[in-house]
Amino acid sequence: EFAEHTELTKEGDIASKFQKELMPARLPVIEKLSIGCYSTLVENVCGDYYDVIASRKDRISFIMADVAGKGMNSLVIMIMIRAMLRLIVNTAQSASTLISWANRGICTESSKIDHFASIALINYDSTKNSAQIATCGINPVLLYSVKTGTVNKISTTSEPVGVDKNTVYKDIDIKLNAGDILITCTDGLLESLNEFGIQYSLTNLSKVVKDNHQLSGKEIANRVRDDIKKYCGTAQQYDDQSLLVVKIQG
Repeated sequence: EFAEHTELTKEGDIASKFQKELMPARLPVIEKLSIGCYSTLVENVCGDYYDVIASRKDRISFIMADVAGKGMNSLVIMIMIRAMLRLIVNTAQSASTLISWANRGICTESSKIDHFASIALINYDSTKNSAQIATCGINPVLLYSVKTGTVNKISTTSEPVGVDKNTVYKDIDIKLNAGDILITCTDGLLESLNEFGIQYSLTNLSKVVKDNHQLSGKEIANRVRDDIKKYCGTAQQYDDQSLLVVKIQG
């Protein structure tokens, strides 16, 4: 039992190391956008992955993914999803089509390991100041509207990648204004527990974004991180927490 535990711990440590290396070392500087992010990785848990891909002026892709499971199994699926999305986001296809292609690729795997993942994909067009969003699984996309001063969930819940190769995903097209903010995160952030076992939830996340909407994307992400840390206190967490904040400046 000790040898098995040692081996699993070693595998988890290796997976966590590679997971960190898959995250962007530095966020790109993009005209009209203020971007913030953070990711807190729980030891030996390997599931979250986010990316920012500036493939061309009319398509900057923001990706938030959460792969089921942990350790090397989830790392393999994460690498596959990352490679596929980085290859296809530069095409002219819609966000939902890109998710569908990734889904078909993962569904062809005959491996017995879990290969399910939740993905939020946001394609931003700086030439039109608009975004097209597609999601699978439970990663939400929220929008803070500067016109209404409210935060609303604009994404829909659907089957994760890897369940059924014929799953149909939906495009959500939105026009953006200067001051609007797009937020996406993994369920590990929303399900962070305080000392009484109560989850952090969308309500608390939305409040922090709304209260700090005048700040930069980086500062908003930092405020969310600090608020979660304060909320959780000394309670142990069991899942990775990842967040992307995209604020429209122009």
